[in-house]
Amino acid sequence: MDRASTFGILARIWQFAAAPVTLWLVASRFAPEAQGYYYAFGSLIALQVFLELGLGTVISQFAGHEWARLALDEKGRIAGATDALSRLAGLAQSALRWYAAAGALAAAGLALAGFIFFRDAPASHIRWAPAWLALCLLTGFNILLLPAWHLLDGCNQVEHTHAYRFFQSVLETFARWSFVLGGAGLWTPALACSASMGCGLVLLRSRYWNFFRCLWTAPACERIDWFKSVWPMQWRTAITWISGTLIFSTMTLIVFRSHGPVIAGQMGMTCALMAALTNAAFMLVSTKTPRFAMLIARKDYPALDRLFVKSARGALAVISLGAGAMAAMLFLLRLFNHPLAARLLPPLPAGLLLLAAVFNQLNFCYGAYLRAHRREPFMLTTAAGAGLFCAAGSYLASSYGPVGLAAGFLAVSAMMLTANSMLFFRLRTAWHADQDATDRRFDIIAPISAGDSMTGMPAPRSASALAAQVPLPPSMMAPAWPMRRPAGAVLPAMKAQTGLDICALKNAAASSSALPPISPMMSTASVPASS
Repeated sequence: MDRASTFGILARIWQFAAAPVTLWLVASRFAPEAQGYYYAFGSLIALQVFLELGLGTVISQFAGHEWARLALDEKGRIAGATDALSRLAGLAQSALRWYAAAGALAAAGLALAGFIFFRDAPASHIRWAPAWLALCLLTGFNILLLPAWHLLDGCNQVEHTHAYRFFQSVLETFARWSFVLGGAGLWTPALACSASMGCGLVLLRSRYWNFFRCLWTAPACERIDWFKSVWPMQWRTAITWISGTLIFSTMTLIVFRSHGPVIAGQMGMTCALMAALTNAAFMLVSTKTPRFAMLIARKDYPALDRLFVKSARGALAVISLGAGAMAAMLFLLRLFNHPLAARLLPPLPAGLLLLAAVFNQLNFCYGAYLRAHRREPFMLTTAAGAGLFCAAGSYLASSYGPVGLAAGFLAVSAMMLTANSMLFFRLRTAWHADQDATDRRFDIIAPISAGDSMTGMPAPRSASALAAQVPLPPSMMAPAWPMRRPAGAVLPAMKAQTGLDICALKNAAASSSALPPISPMMSTASVPASS
């Protein structure tokens, strides 16, 4: 396992291992109503994807294709092909402008959405407004840093970015625990966000200052055409990510509106555990996406497939084992009547959510592979799933509670997996067809004997022995000189096993059903060149 995967897995393992401690602290320090607000804050903040519009994924993929001809020198500056650097610089500068606007809109839009959503909440005694406003402002500033991380990931710096994310995860977790224990209450998310953002600024300034200075100062003469190259993938990716956010993040909000903050707190805490497990498993694939892009740029599809299969199998193994362990933990908490069980969903709806997480893990793997081709294949399936879930979610939650909502989530996930699996195999075959055609150029189509048809022979085997038996009709020996004759061969019979001056050997070594015999099995020392 490479260092990027190691740090990525360590970060997710830490998050997964720290999640029970965080849940216990939240359950012990927050009132049940405040717990509902705490997790509703996180679900609303996730809606920032509406403004990011999937650009992060696009940046990583396009940067990966340009980085195939670039590298970092000993001083951390970008070296390599000038045209690739120019396009990468143009991509970085455009992304910075986009995220600057997105950060400002996110801060204002999320603040307004929160005030509308929480205004009529039943627990009116909870003072949520100041903490929510602070969290929205910090989220807007944090969005400004996102293009930097996406560029570094695309430029194959995942070893360092995932190492940073591991240490950032540890720092943020300890900060969150300290703020919860210190009685910060609903201010905890905003304070933890500020600690995480400060850690990121320190790393970017200390290690990658020269990298970003090259991007900001390089002349972007050969820009990537945004509307022809980036935007077609971006808007599809945006619809996919927005739809996915609507599916995953609205469950807590739906329960909050239909059953109040207490049940919403149970849903939010269970979904937090599920998200930690999902992220831990998917890290085995996400750390490989820059390599996916570079292999595609080089058209090394066999290596791409081997790397993908290995990574996807590991991700599915982790999510399956983790889901089983989490389901057993929830059952034992209920069995022994532990106080934490009252803050989590019952085993039945939680089990349905975990099974859906296993299905979605394979969806995520398919998406990572296909998006590395700089295309977005799952827009329609994800949008259809989001529309179906949002249309039925409120009814299922109000009529059947968390069990109905979880069952609907599982049904939508299963339908999306079926559709995405068919798309994956069909698109993979279609997108790699050009390379298959290129590979076939190295096959020689030549007659072994003058006959009714022609036989394909791979070029690496052109020196292999001729067939021992040659069928009829007709029986004719191909000439050993490059010529065309009315009854002769199309291509010269310049086989490595025969050469030219071996007439006697051919007559002596023959074994064939056709006359004269033409299948010598003896090699000559050298073969004269022909023109």
